[in-house]
Amino acid sequence: MSVVAEVVCSPESANTHANRAAMRRRTVRFGDRSIVCEWHAKLEPTRNRVHFAIEEDRVYIGLFVDHLPT
Repeated sequence: MSVVAEVVCSPESANTHANRAAMRRRTVRFGDRSIVCEWHAKLEPTRNRVHFAIEEDRVYIGLFVDHLPT
């Protein structure tokens, strides 16, 4: 996405993955499924992050927030 739209995307860090509470904050219900939206697009350096997941050719937009705790 950075090449096409100048938007930086990355998965959560190892520190965030090690924090169960932080990872639960990134888990979103879509109907009867819970999906971890660990990837995030950084629209601005310290705010406006879009947390998402890609599964089976579908993009799930989970959260649009300033910054989640790690």
